[in-house]
Amino acid sequence: MLWQKMLAEPSVDLKDLMDEIVSQICHYFLHFRSFRHALKLSNLNMELAGKLGKRTRFQQRDIAQLVLNAVPSSFKESDLDVPTNCALNDDTLLEKGGDTTKPLSPLQLAVVLALYRLERRSEHCDELFMERQRVLRFQIIRQRRGWAVQAAALLARCDLERTKKRRVERACAQSELICKLIDGVDDAVNCKQRILLPMIASSGLEPYWSAYCIHAEALQSLGCTSEALLLYENLEMWDCVIECFKKLGQLEKAEALIRRLLKERPNDSMLYCLLGDITMEPSYYETAMKVRSFDRNARARKSLGNLMVLRKQFESAYKHLRRSLELQPIQLGVWFNAGYCAWKQEQYADAVTCFHRCVSLEPEHFEAWNNLSAAYIKLGQKERARKIIQEALKFNYEHPKVWENYLLLCVDTAEFDQAIKAFHRLLDLNKQQKDDEVLEIIASNVLRSTEEAWKLYASLKRPSDDNIEEGEKYVQLLERSLLAESNKPVIFIAFIHTYIRSACTVKEARVMSPL
Repeated sequence: MLWQKMLAEPSVDLKDLMDEIVSQICHYFLHFRSFRHALKLSNLNMELAGKLGKRTRFQQRDIAQLVLNAVPSSFKESDLDVPTNCALNDDTLLEKGGDTTKPLSPLQLAVVLALYRLERRSEHCDELFMERQRVLRFQIIRQRRGWAVQAAALLARCDLERTKKRRVERACAQSELICKLIDGVDDAVNCKQRILLPMIASSGLEPYWSAYCIHAEALQSLGCTSEALLLYENLEMWDCVIECFKKLGQLEKAEALIRRLLKERPNDSMLYCLLGDITMEPSYYETAMKVRSFDRNARARKSLGNLMVLRKQFESAYKHLRRSLELQPIQLGVWFNAGYCAWKQEQYADAVTCFHRCVSLEPEHFEAWNNLSAAYIKLGQKERARKIIQEALKFNYEHPKVWENYLLLCVDTAEFDQAIKAFHRLLDLNKQQKDDEVLEIIASNVLRSTEEAWKLYASLKRPSDDNIEEGEKYVQLLERSLLAESNKPVIFIAFIHTYIRSACTVKEARVMSPL
């Protein structure tokens, strides 16, 4: 709306964009209100709490874990006709998580699953979020009620565990079992149609192609690309088929498949983009921009920009990447590459803009924080660069090079207490760390601070009368301050010391005090 006010005439594109944004917001709040209403009707009160327990087989003591507390219901027994829950079978992680003793009905479990999906779509994915999702999912699977609810929860677990190296095997086995159930192949229980239908709509169970897609992705995570390729071919997910061909090094088959599909769909811009990815020819991306898009194809611009980056044509790459971002602003990798191109062209202000967008989209993007700090250094804003690189260290505490950069910035900005901490950390990471110049600067600052402190203390202790004893103490303080001053020769300090000692009165000592 602010941009519209700056324009001389109404913009149709901005109106369409605003309508879409408002509809999405309304859709989200409608989901949230419906969930609250379902929570009230199901008489379910949920809260997350802490409980002591073990997460691995080697833990000697219990540590705090997140658990779900919910109101009890009249259901006491689990259903028998539900999909089998595959065991984890890991030599370190325990199968059992945070447990509760309060059973829930299938309807209440469906409400918990709705909360799981609502949070998944509306909240940022971090470690705390993943732990909260794990607790909700565990409670649904543990209680073994409702075929559709159980199948949906198990499939959701597969989707998250396929990227975890200790859990990916369980995800693959579980997704394969769900796919067999969808095909009518049973897993040792007599699942009749009357058992499968209840709660199937409210559970949000994924359609069969989504289940097969999750299974194929789990196979790829295990390195079984050929098996995943067969599943993608059956689903006619050609972009995934082409990616599998590329991973297998069968580029000729991928190119032949794309050209065959282009004969069937000559106006498909995505196929031209895929052909450009295979052949590394810019002309195919340019064709994709023209086909039915009128230069509104963000994918083609992004791919062409990345190709120019590989060829080190940074000016052309930056132009294409910026155009892609104008069409589709939420592209983390494109913002990062655009910042890199701006850096190579010494356009540091533009690089700062791009890397700022990176960290706003992904606050834990360590490389973007580091590059943003480097761009600010080039702009001469070292104090701001120091604060930004301090933020980067929160996300990667074990990177010696970044600690070294932080040390130098602390020295340049006279933050010597932080510089000492950074040097200690570098010694922890690298026992052979040596930087005599930095150590000399830090030591000089410490000695200078000591000198100034002793001089200030001496001035505060200057005697107010002709008391010889107080005068002697004052002379001793002056000696201490002079000895702390490292840039004065020892002979000169001894001369001053002798002269002050030989003074007849405190008054003469006061005359010498400015030295």
